[in-house]
Amino acid sequence: MIEEAKPTIVQTIIKWFSYLVALSFIVMGAGILSGRLLGGRSTISANQRLIFGGVILVYGIVRIVMIYRRSSRLKKELQLQGKNGSYNKKSLTM
Repeated sequence: MIEEAKPTIVQTIIKWFSYLVALSFIVMGAGILSGRLLGGRSTISANQRLIFGGVILVYGIVRIVMIYRRSSRLKKELQLQGKNGSYNKKSLTM
């Protein structure tokens, strides 16, 4: 019976921490867009606030997509290595 390779605990912690950071970027971008962050007390104009909030929001979304793609690729590589019995540490790094 071939045992499937699993991601290490460090890789799992890094993945979930990355999701948390990306989610915080999305929340921060939405807060800036809505005016709750950098609202009336700031010295920047409404247009600058909207641009900055939009950029932060899009960056958070892009981070989540990239993390998901990276973790999917890692999962596929681990499944292939479990079937083949080979182990390449360099390909498993996130």
